[in-house]
Amino acid sequence: MSEPFSYLIIIVLKLHTKEHVIFLVLLRTFLASKIL
Repeated sequence: MSEPFSYLIIIVLKLHTKEHVIFLVLLRTFLASKIL
């Protein structure tokens, strides 16, 4: 879990602000679907 998550963090840091927001939204929906 920690390795792919660190890759996601690196990707997020490389993204621009708008793409970062979109990524956060997708990540939230993904986590929400996983929890539900």
